[in-house]
Amino acid sequence: MSKALTIEILPSKQTLSIEMDPDTEIHELFEYIQQQNDINSDIRNWTCYSYLKRVFLNHNSRIGNAENDKLTINTQPTSQSITPQSDLINTSNKIPNTTNYQQSTSQGQQQQQQFGLQNQTSNQNPQQVTNLQYPQNQTYQNNNYSQQQYSGLVQSQMVTIHFSIIDGNIKREFKSGFKSDDRLEDLADAVLAYLGASKQWAACDLVIYGQNYNTGAKREKTLQQLSIKSDATIEARLRWIGGSEY
Repeated sequence: MSKALTIEILPSKQTLSIEMDPDTEIHELFEYIQQQNDINSDIRNWTCYSYLKRVFLNHNSRIGNAENDKLTINTQPTSQSITPQSDLINTSNKIPNTTNYQQSTSQGQQQQQQFGLQNQTSNQNPQQVTNLQYPQNQTYQNNNYSQQQYSGLVQSQMVTIHFSIIDGNIKREFKSGFKSDDRLEDLADAVLAYLGASKQWAACDLVIYGQNYNTGAKREKTLQQLSIKSDATIEARLRWIGGSEY
């Protein structure tokens, strides 16, 4: 069953609405984008960042079953590192070419200050793409970042959260980076995305410092409002809807 995705291509700042087979590998997606856009850079140096999983995807990894994910593909990561950095998972086995990401971070920040993150406009009309080799039902359109989006990332403090995930008799450890203004619901979504579990079939209960945060009002609280600092540990208990708990 195809999964709906939004793909953002940098540095051209194009967005692509797409439905893809969950078994499609990242390098296949790279090859298609390179062919359709006549990009000359080496796809081995490209990066692909998943907003739901909050991780840079390995080139051999698959799209997976996460619904409504957004992927940011940077075709020139060493020259313009504007792929989101505040959400980066610090998990070495899931991030290819880590050295390149670290070196390009300071370069990207300097470029943002130098050019003032000026918006670029285009009069090109959206193009409907047909006869695709890998994906289906795609629409290209120009996308302009706003300066407010970038400044929001800069102003928000990064908070590293350690998750202790309990799924029945199975226990997992998961570490991810969040912004201080992220809600608890965002954290729960990140855990489900990490596990590849849909909200249709599973729910994630959060236990913070011995207290349950599972009601609607509590889940809207942000990390900053709850004074949750970096390197805090949160227990995430998985509940399968119609099945057993923890």
